[in-house]
Amino acid sequence: MSFVLRRLLAVLLSCTIMLAMISSATFTVPDAAASAGASPKGVSWGDPSRDWGNGTSSFNWTAITGDLDDMKNAGITWVRFEFEYDTPFSFYDQLLPLMTQRGLQPLALVSKNPPKDDLGDDASRKQFRDWLGQAVTRYKGSIRSWEIGNEPNLGGSSWKTPDPGTAGYADAAHRYVLHLQDAYSTIKSIQPDAVVMPGGISEWTMLPWIQELISQNAYQWMDAIAFHPYASDPNGIAGRITAFRQALGAQSQLAAKPIWITEIGFHTGLSSSLPGTVPDEQTKATYLTQTITKLRDSGITTPIFWYDLHEGRSASAGYGLVSKDPNSLATTYLPAYTAYKQLP
Repeated sequence: MSFVLRRLLAVLLSCTIMLAMISSATFTVPDAAASAGASPKGVSWGDPSRDWGNGTSSFNWTAITGDLDDMKNAGITWVRFEFEYDTPFSFYDQLLPLMTQRGLQPLALVSKNPPKDDLGDDASRKQFRDWLGQAVTRYKGSIRSWEIGNEPNLGGSSWKTPDPGTAGYADAAHRYVLHLQDAYSTIKSIQPDAVVMPGGISEWTMLPWIQELISQNAYQWMDAIAFHPYASDPNGIAGRITAFRQALGAQSQLAAKPIWITEIGFHTGLSSSLPGTVPDEQTKATYLTQTITKLRDSGITTPIFWYDLHEGRSASAGYGLVSKDPNSLATTYLPAYTAYKQLP
């Protein structure tokens, strides 16, 4: 028997044995949810340069790394943080590798130069574009997702927006869309594969803001659309998502954009005027589990960001997953933290 023929027979015998093993094995077929994968767990962190520093030159890196470790240990894989115009790049040079080391993907919440709550003149717009271009060039290997401002549909938030139906509302929306265009064009010219989204839209006065975005064809300047569907309970949040999708459906191009939930949460011990008041920490934890589950069941596959990790430098629980002593950094892991950790 030739060498080649012996090798061929050996291969055939090996395949026969392997097929017999396969036929006798028992396989578990994953369900559809496991195959599709759950939406990643995220947390909205705030501004670490000011929560744990003065924003410019002095930072508590022990506190910062402690926060990042708390995220990692809860199975969180995304972190939304404020990327401030006034904070030096040297801070982010040190921060972003710490995120990468812990498997945390950043969503940068982009602030702006003065005037911080309005478009500004041509010189101001150019200054913003130049700064943002430098940031994207510097961090495009670390940051791939950018959110432009926060809740611009709310007056007193990151944009000077009057109440819907009053003089100046449409003009404020127009100025924001111009700002979004400046940001989008700048980022995509340097980082074509980036995901750029407008500042998360508050559920409060959501509909008229969406109508303004549609009237100005703002879909051209976003890859996704961010929403903050706060409500009194998880069923209310699910209703907010339905209403949001219905509003987006008035324009097919906008309806096609993926929805990112860049803030959602419930709080204890804060003003009852703030959305999502609950009576105790256990209710917050129960609502967290139910909310994330309902959002995933509704078809949200993008990262979901719980607001927040903790209330800045305050030891108050508030919306947080943990509370921290601002001096000793002693950490209390709240029931919501455990509930989030247990979610896949």
